[in-house]
Amino acid sequence: MNQRHCYISSEEYIEGLQEFVYALTDLQPRHKWQAVVCPTRSAMFPGVWCSYVLDIPLFTTGDARRMPQQFGRVLVVDACVCT
Repeated sequence: MNQRHCYISSEEYIEGLQEFVYALTDLQPRHKWQAVVCPTRSAMFPGVWCSYVLDIPLFTTGDARRMPQQFGRVLVVDACVCT
C-alpha cells in the first residue's frame, strides 16, 4: 500500500478554511443549519469559525446529547480525513 503524507502551511490551511466556510454561507439559505457540532480535538478551530460566520451556536460532540431539540438541522464539521 502506497501511503503519502500531505502537509500544508498554516497560510494554506487558513485559505482553504476560508474558502470552505464562505462556500457554506452560499448554501446556508437552502440548508438552514441551526447549529454546528464538531469534535473538540480535530475540528474545534474550523467548527468555531463556521459557527461565527454562519451566526449559529456551536456544540462539541460531547455536548451533542445535551443540545436542545430545537436544533433539528445540524452541520457536523471535522478536520481529520483518513483515506
